[in-house]
Amino acid sequence: MSDVRLQTAAESPIADGSGPPPLRLLAGVGITLFGLAAMSPRSPVPHVVGGEVVAATAVALLTAALAYRWAMRRLAIERRLRRRESELRGFMTMASHDLRSPLAAATAHLEMLRQDYAGALGDQGSQDLRTVERALHRINRLVEDLLQHATADQSALNLRPVPLNEMVADVTAERLAPAGGSRVTAGGPLPTVLADPKLLRHVIDNLIGNAVKYTPAGCRAEVEVTAEACSGGTVRIVVADRGIGIPVADRPKVFDAFHRSANSGGYPGTGLGLAICRRIIERHGGQIGVDENPGGGSRFWFTLPQLPR
Repeated sequence: MSDVRLQTAAESPIADGSGPPPLRLLAGVGITLFGLAAMSPRSPVPHVVGGEVVAATAVALLTAALAYRWAMRRLAIERRLRRRESELRGFMTMASHDLRSPLAAATAHLEMLRQDYAGALGDQGSQDLRTVERALHRINRLVEDLLQHATADQSALNLRPVPLNEMVADVTAERLAPAGGSRVTAGGPLPTVLADPKLLRHVIDNLIGNAVKYTPAGCRAEVEVTAEACSGGTVRIVVADRGIGIPVADRPKVFDAFHRSANSGGYPGTGLGLAICRRIIERHGGQIGVDENPGGGSRFWFTLPQLPR
């Protein structure tokens, strides 16, 4: 008989004892069959089963063992990631709530300082107060965004019919100054969709707000909201603008938390608004994305279930 030594499951580097029993069993059998296939022709095994069949069976068993091992590793990694994500969300929620009180106190005292000592502050003092006020406003916005991001996919959905025409008009009235010259128009009638009104308003407000904010200095914002029916009873809503646009390299990451495009450095923001929008839309079973707007700007779109007529 050949000097080839059959390697058992316990001796296999694949089945090193750290994997689950099915993995060790598959790996051990596969390696043993490899040894049988390599034995001398005088072995009774090749006379019963061809060596090629034995080798093919060994390969199949080893492949199954490796696939099982990688599947178990992936499952363990996903569990750790979900646990860490849950811990991070809990921290963001706690931090956001705990920061609200001192921020509110700082804002209130700042206003009292302005009212009580307006005459004594002088121009420089008034300018310093406005700087502090803007900083507090940015911090407050970050805290609100953190809280929204942490809870956007946890609260129960309150699904009801939402007329998009009315919601877009309300958001536009709040976002645009009457004498500012910027415009938000509807390119045709907008449908009624099935959504959570509060969460959907956040999406509409964020997309229209971004379209206005990321308009080049000295230009008037031109925003158009359109809708088209899609297959499967869904509707696709598009918010198109003529702003600074999004570089091609940034588009796949624009909905990631804390990501800001390369050309957005001169504009304020936390990098959380679009990430919150994605969570909200995905909770509704829809999709969200962005394309280039021919002629300049961006076309943000998302899908939602359309209310049956």
